[in-house]
Amino acid sequence: MVVVSQSRLSLSFPSGSGNNIKHADLLRKLTPDLHYSIYGCFAFSSDGCWFAWTSGATVVNIYPWDKASNLPLVESLTENHYSIRCGEVVSALTFIKPAANRPIVKKASKLEDLTHETLLAIGLVNGMIRLFSLEKGWRLALMSHKHRITDLKCIGDGSMQLVSSARDASVCFWDLNDNGNMNPCLKHENTVLHIAWHPSSTMLAACCNNQVILWSTRSYKEIQRLCHHQNLVSSCDFSPDGALLASASFDTILCLWDAYTGSLLGTLNHQYPPPSRIFASGVNTSWVRAVSFCSDGVHLASVADDGFLRVWSILNLNEPECIADIADGRSVAFSPCGNTVAVG
Repeated sequence: MVVVSQSRLSLSFPSGSGNNIKHADLLRKLTPDLHYSIYGCFAFSSDGCWFAWTSGATVVNIYPWDKASNLPLVESLTENHYSIRCGEVVSALTFIKPAANRPIVKKASKLEDLTHETLLAIGLVNGMIRLFSLEKGWRLALMSHKHRITDLKCIGDGSMQLVSSARDASVCFWDLNDNGNMNPCLKHENTVLHIAWHPSSTMLAACCNNQVILWSTRSYKEIQRLCHHQNLVSSCDFSPDGALLASASFDTILCLWDAYTGSLLGTLNHQYPPPSRIFASGVNTSWVRAVSFCSDGVHLASVADDGFLRVWSILNLNEPECIADIADGRSVAFSPCGNTVAVG
């Protein structure tokens, strides 16, 4: 049991509600080595079979994921466990696995056949992206970015498309079905901290400054900008049906948007009373670091600098359904089945 001080509860939740919110159970804590990464990187494979995390600044461990217990099988260090030394600090991870029933169109320029491999894309602080195959080891190295990779996302339709963002203010699209060749690169005014694919694969959301910029992935042109936040937008995620977009910001709030019209539907507060504009736009103790939708489309999770993980329902934006006491949370994601929340 974790005992939380009343003063923390009163600052983080509406008056009197903190004691009544359900507290989540800690299932497992993975302890990194002394040289852990400050970026809190981890990733689930889309089929729910694998879990990867940075156990050290330059080391990635990949474990089988036990669907019965909803936990990684870290005790059984068999041939199914992979420990990857990357040679550089890891700053982003994502799995890439084509859908089994999707036909892959082979192109004339194809040199590497990656279509039947389970791939992990690893973003490094030097701007390089390396692909590790669970079947064959190191594969391609993708080089275009000049600074730290901030995020990696794989398209969900099995077409082997990867998108990356970096501190060089660019977003790059990579075709892994064509030897990792790069499609048009999107330039931004500043660092892009986070990106999210729309489930239809036709739109991309990019967190830049205090806005979320929506791009067409067909024309590679800007669709619109979502403007409400008063501080850096740190993270965003689309709901599984693509109708909603959630954005997290250092201004202590989550915004819930209509993904198609750009209308603001509601806000979820992480500090009470909500800070004035001058404090929201500056340093505060409730920066919201990350947000993630659950596969049920109803719940989403957030982590903030006040030391709480929150699980919300879109049916009640006033207070979270469930909370957990955490420390130094930088990233959050539901497991593919939606029964477990991981915090890095």
